[in-house]
Parts: sequence; C-alpha cells; structure tokens
Amino acid sequence: EALLLEKEKKEAEEAANSTAVIAELEAQLQAKENKEVEEAANSTARIAELEAMLQAKEDKEVEEAANASASAAARVADLEALLLKEREAAAAAENGEVANATARIAELEAAAAACEAQLGGLL
Repeated sequence: EALLLEKEKKEAEEAANSTAVIAELEAQLQAKENKEVEEAANSTARIAELEAMLQAKEDKEVEEAANASASAAARVADLEALLLKEREAAAAAENGEVANATARIAELEAAAAACEAQLGGLL
C-alpha cells in the first residue's frame, strides 16, 4: 500500500509538473501571439504613416506643378503683351516716319515750285 501511495504521489506530481509545463508553454505561446499582433499593428500604423507622407509629397508636387504652370502662363501673357506693345510702337514710329517723309516731300515740292517760278521769272 505504501508503494501504491508512493506511485500515486509520483503520478500526481508528474501530472502537476505536466500541467505546469503546459501552462508555461501556453503562456509563452500567448505572449508570442500578443507580440505578433502588436508588431502587425505597428506595421499597419507605419504603412499608414508612410502612405500619408507619400500622399502629402504628391499633393505638394501637384501644387508646385500647378503654381509653375500658372507662373509660366502669366509670363507668356506678359511677353505677349510686351510684344504687342513693341509692335504698336514700331507701327507708330513707321507711321510717324511716313508722315515726316510726306511732309518733307511736300516741302521739297514747294521749294521746287518756287525755284521754277524764279526760273520762269528770269527767263
């Protein structure tokens, strides 16, 4: 009977040890699962952060491109206005030169007529 008691005691001790080992393994597994869940959550948060940074960069590039386009369009408009002004000034100068030449021709024609009249009076 003592042997039987000793055997039962040993079996109970082994069962308790097995239960403790199982509980320890379960706790380790749960800790590992918790760590993996935390790492996955951190990875998801990091991915979202990187996506937000990328979107902000893209938005900034789009805005810069739009600003550059607007600036270029304004510069083209300025250059077109300047070209029109230059053309108008050139046309006005040309018209002025024509008017001056016409007046000079009229003066020369009047002087020639006066010379002819003087010559006619001398002849």
